Parts: sequence; C-alpha cells; structure tokens
Amino acid sequence: MSKIVIGVACHKPSELPSNELYLPIHVGAALATKGLPGLQRDDEGDNISEKNPQYCELTAQYWLWKNVDADYYGLCHYRRFMSFAPERFDNLSGDHRDQVIIESLNDFTKKKYCLEDEAGMREMIEGFDVVATENQNLSRVYTPRGPKRSVYDHFAAHDRDLINVEDLDAMLGIVQEKYPQYYADLREYIGRPYFRGYNCFVMKRDLFFELCAYEFDVLGELEKRVDFSTYDLTRTRIYGFMAEILYSGFVYHLSKSRNAKVRDVQMLFFIDPDKKEPIKPIPDAVPVMFVMVNAPAFLFEVTARSFLRSLDPAKRYDVLVLHTTFTSFYKTHYEKLFEAYENVTIRFLDWGKMERALSDLDRKTFLHTPQAYLPWIMREYRKMILFDWNLFFEKDWSSLAGVDLGGNLVAASHDIEWQGEVNNVYAEKADYAKNFLGIEDVFGCFNTSVLVMDFEAIRAAFTIDHVFNLARSYKEPLLSIEIVNVLYQGRAARLPQRWNVKVSTEEGYALTVQDAPFSLFKEYQAACKDPIIVQYNQRDPWWLEGTKYEEKYWGLARASSLYEFFVEHMVSVHDAAGKHGRTKEGPLRRKLDKILPKGSRRRAFFKRVFPHGSSQYRAVKGLVSRIAN
Repeated sequence: MSKIVIGVACHKPSELPSNELYLPIHVGAALATKGLPGLQRDDEGDNISEKNPQYCELTAQYWLWKNVDADYYGLCHYRRFMSFAPERFDNLSGDHRDQVIIESLNDFTKKKYCLEDEAGMREMIEGFDVVATENQNLSRVYTPRGPKRSVYDHFAAHDRDLINVEDLDAMLGIVQEKYPQYYADLREYIGRPYFRGYNCFVMKRDLFFELCAYEFDVLGELEKRVDFSTYDLTRTRIYGFMAEILYSGFVYHLSKSRNAKVRDVQMLFFIDPDKKEPIKPIPDAVPVMFVMVNAPAFLFEVTARSFLRSLDPAKRYDVLVLHTTFTSFYKTHYEKLFEAYENVTIRFLDWGKMERALSDLDRKTFLHTPQAYLPWIMREYRKMILFDWNLFFEKDWSSLAGVDLGGNLVAASHDIEWQGEVNNVYAEKADYAKNFLGIEDVFGCFNTSVLVMDFEAIRAAFTIDHVFNLARSYKEPLLSIEIVNVLYQGRAARLPQRWNVKVSTEEGYALTVQDAPFSLFKEYQAACKDPIIVQYNQRDPWWLEGTKYEEKYWGLARASSLYEFFVEHMVSVHDAAGKHGRTKEGPLRRKLDKILPKGSRRRAFFKRVFPHGSSQYRAVKGLVSRIAN
C-alpha cells in the first residue's frame, strides 16, 4: 500500500478531517507565541519556518520535502481542501474563481465532501501522477485594472496590490536563466487565461521532489533580487504568490510535455474552519442560557440586572448568553457587571457559528430558533433553563432547576395570548395551529420565553436529523413558539402562570387574553399580582405610556452606563414609527381592518412577516395609506 502524506497548512486551531492521509502542520511555528497541540511543527528538522510570513503555506511544503518519506506528497490549507467526492458541486463562489463555497467545516460537511473517505481518496490518488485543483478562467475575474485575458496580465493588473510586476518579471527571468526546460511551457501557460493557483495538489514522489527543487531554488534566487522594505502586508507574501505561478506552470509542463496523468478536482473553500470545541458545564452550577438572537446587545442590560438581584447567594450559576450581536465591548461590559457576584460565571456563545456547526448550505434550518438545535450543540449538558432576553425577574427563581418534568422533554407555562387567539370568535388561528402546524391540542401550546429543557431525554427521543426533516416539511420558516410547540407537543410539563407572566400594552392584548379559557385566565390574573418572572412586550418600553413595568424598566436602564444607548434607541424608534407608533383611527385604520380582519390568519401572517416598526412594515403602511387616501 502506498504511503500518502497530504500536509494541511494551519496557523490557528482549526477543525480538521479525521483521516490518516492528512498531516496537519503548524506553519510559522518558529515565530508563534503559542503552539498548536497535536499538530506537526514546521520548525523541526530541516526547515524554513521563520520565512512563513513571506512563503505562507510553502513552509509546510518545504518541511514535507525535507523531513518525510512517502510515495505521494500533497498540500492543502486549513480552509482549502481538494474535493475527492465522486460528484460535482454547484455551490460555487460568485467571483468566477469556481471554488465550492461551504459555510462551515464540521462533521456534516466533512462527510458530504468526502474529506474522511480515505479509501476513495487513495483510489483516485494512486490512479494519477498528479491530482490538482481545476483551472480558473481569470479573464472573468476582477482586477483593480479590469478583467485581463492572460495569467500574466491578470497578475500585472495587481501591480502594487498583490505583487509588484517587476518581481514577477524578475522571477520569469530566473526561470529562463536556470531552468530553460520549463521556461517555454511556463511562458505559454501564463499567456493563457487558465490558472490553478492556491498551491493545493497531490503528486508522486519524484514529481514532488522535482517541483520543490525547482520552486525553492527559483524563490531563493528571487529573494536576493527583491527589496520589500516598503511593501505592505499583502505584498510581503510575494513568494507564496509566485509559487502559485511556478506550481501551476509546472503542472502544465508535466501534462503538455511529459504526458503525465493529471486529475482535475474541485477546490473546496470553507468560510468557517474554526475548531468546534464542545461547551462544558460549570460543575455544581445551575445552567442558564439567555437567548439574544438578533437583538441589540445593550438591551440585555435590564434583564441582566433584574436577574442578578434575584439570585440565591447560596447557589452557583452557569450563565451562557447566546447572541448574534455582542462585540468585545459588550462582552467586557457584562463581564464587569457579573463579576460582583462570585457565585456566577458568564460566557458568550456566537449563535451564527454554533448554527453553522450543525448545518451546511443544503439544509433548510431554523436560523432564529436555537431551541430546536441546543440539545445537540450543548451535548455536554444534561439539562438547561432557557430564558428570552425580554424578562423581569421579580423573585428567586432558582427552584425552577428542580422542576419535575414527569417524563416529559420540556416544561413551560401555557401561552395566554396564544390561548386567547385560538379561543376567540375567529377560528383561523386554531385552524392554522391544527391543520398547518400539525398541533393536535391547540390549547396545550406553551410559551417559550421561560423553558426548562431535558437535553438528555430529548437526544434519546429523536435525532437532529428529525429536526432538519421537520424543517423541510414546511414551506415557510416557523416562529420560535411554533416550531418548539410542534417538536415537543404532548411532551411538555405545565408550569404555573406565575413562572412566566406575559404583559403588554399593545392594543387589543387585554381583550385577547380575556378570550383564553376561563380557568387559565383566572390563573393569569392571580399570577399578575404575584409573578416570579415577567415577560414584557419588546416594543412596550419605548412608548412611555406609564405602565408599572415601563417604570421598572427605565429604573434599571438608568442605573446603567449604557443609559444613553437606551435613550438613543427610543428616539430612533419614534422617528421610524411616528409618535407612540400606534395606528390611529381613520381611513388608514379602517382600510387595514378591512384587508386584515382582527383575529384572522391573514392578520397573524402579516404581523409575523412584517414586524411592527420594521422597514417592511413601514413600506406596506405607506402603500395602504396611499390607498386609503
């Protein structure tokens, strides 16, 4: 059996295929302040590790040449791999370089793109002299000076951008002087528009050694002729760029003049190649996650302050904030807020990266519904309490961690607003829940803003593929409350209303909750007088209508160093939506009520697709206003 070694040039912790043919190599290790555990360093043995800033991935290629004994040698990068899949992929880059663009390097995409198919890779590699990435047509690719019709003109058009053109001319001169056997084919190659680039390939031993001897000799001579003391960061990578030209021309020479068998394969480019480390729980701590997907980071301030003052000082808390908008500024801000509480740790999880770790471009996903994914993302956790960010914590809530689920998968309070909508004179909401969503008990629907989840039981009950398949079965993305109720219907323990008292000053809300089943409405009324957790309408604080919870909200906001952020946001909301953002009686209101009757499925769908205050909402509002007038 042939020995095949494909170096993977890495400069940071990266997700890597589990495949014996790949050898991950830490490039520039001689200059690194931290090592990369488990990776081969490129500064051992005969090496040029210190040249990595100029030679890029070539320091891994050099190390392989000088230190490894194999029958086939290859090179790829931590985010660029060759496709050994039997099929072709059409999710290509929009820059005409024809790379296959994949959102994330993860367990799903490793399998899909055959990165761990050692047998398939071996069969292809051993059948050819060279396996190399396909040529790109550079005549379609951008340059600062417009598209060009040849490889040479393309790089010349990047003069003082990627390279200096005189350096390219100097390199060609060196090849002509020292390696005339390659020069004619190289000149012919760079006079055409087709270009491989990227230094990704697998070659037989003798050809690889020939390439390296040629390439590093030419580049070594070029070093003597180039002064890059005034070059910017990009142009200092000159030898990596020049090697792309030398390598591509060498493969052309092998194919044209030596009748070498060359197999072209697609280039795979992974946007997010970062290592996907599992999140581990804090021992003996209550695990809590706040969901802040697509919410401005400063809005977490009010919830955080009410949360901290409600904690039991005798218990430890493992707090995770799932976000899409937290910059380093906000992370530092909230870490300082929490550090006064020694029994609390806070960590921040980027939902975009976590969602990509479970999916690929072919999957229809619940992008805004983390509750559907979390049991598999947080696979080190057995159980967790999920909170939305628009909450007030009125009392010690820690006993929620000990709620008996009675064999169910989740626990939550019934949603009073949903119950009112399915129980009113219009039957469309109930019909939508039963016939479109497929929820059998429309009066069993629960609110997802306070949710206890038994991750271990959920993982035992079904797989992540069950969630993905469910997503594919709907023609449109579902709301968080909808998909979670679909997933866990009939498997949800009921929490009393005081665990999640939903309040709102929105027009018609009071009438809606009165339509709920009487027993639930009476429980809700009692809970309003003695709540543990309150869920406020996200839009309410900005209208300043003098409710009890607005007063509490602004009291907590005023205590924050971010107070001006709240005021600025309030002003922007009013500018966008008009005074109080409420639709007044008149021809516009009457027209809206006629087109979208209260309680109708059309009105519910409109509110879901055109959220109040959004640009889409304002555009439709303007259109209806013109019709009404």
